[in-house]
Amino acid sequence: MGANILSQNKNVELLNPKENWRNTVGETIDKISKQKHIVVIDSLNGFFTLLTDNKDSGRIINTVLIMMASAATKSDSTVLIGSTAKSKNNDGWFLPGIGRKVVQISKMNFISVRKQNGALNLISWNDDNSEKFSLPITNLDFE
Repeated sequence: MGANILSQNKNVELLNPKENWRNTVGETIDKISKQKHIVVIDSLNGFFTLLTDNKDSGRIINTVLIMMASAATKSDSTVLIGSTAKSKNNDGWFLPGIGRKVVQISKMNFISVRKQNGALNLISWNDDNSEKFSLPITNLDFE
């Protein structure tokens, strides 16, 4: 939608906070605590870029995510965060490119897409980073 490739539905609000990100985050937390929403954060790397001059950027971002997840539980909202990867040595999730670890909380669900034997599978992970279940992804129709 940001690139105007897809048409924007009237029920979709696209936010790209830069200078007033604190206000945008506060308003979003307020909205999702009062009414059911789905929030998709497609790039934590971009969030870290906003805070490159702040040595506590990791703590700030983790705090924002935890506050957002907590507010979401009040109205049964969902917060989806993209751009994370599972570490190869199975010690959690991190942000590719910058290597920062993502703090995991008990109400988080980690889902990934993995190619196995030429097919795509949706994998759900347990809190201990073991595989919970795997579902094949078939018949994707984007039209």
